[in-house]
Amino acid sequence: MSERQLASQIRGMTQAAVADQRIGDQDLVPILEFISSVVLVVEQAFTSVYTQLIELSYARPEDLLEPRRTQILKSLDSVLERSRYRDVEEICSRLHHLSEHYSAVIRPKLGHLATESEWAEVFALLNEYEGRIMLLVCGRASATSVRR
Repeated sequence: MSERQLASQIRGMTQAAVADQRIGDQDLVPILEFISSVVLVVEQAFTSVYTQLIELSYARPEDLLEPRRTQILKSLDSVLERSRYRDVEEICSRLHHLSEHYSAVIRPKLGHLATESEWAEVFALLNEYEGRIMLLVCGRASATSVRR
């Protein structure tokens, strides 16, 4: 699923929650706050690591020659910095807590909307990305260590 598809699904979730007259104002406010938290965490996840990993995935054999090789290695080093890695761990932890919060607090407020595919897909995606982000970073770290 692309970022655009994810954004479209989150927009659909928001519109569905607002349009559903069975959800009272007292329940709608925490639902919208929750969606806002999801958006912030997803944005943080994609902007902190994803950009550099995309650039790396497009590296061609000639990019492994100097001076481009040095630039790529520096980019990888910045992804692998302890502070960056901790950021990724924090994002994954926040995604995990959001999923738990959704199950415990938000889902019961949604009623029938919770079974609609937009809601289910987004939270399956969050759980998937939690692991995928960590795997991407760790995989690139291992590959870089071997190549050096």
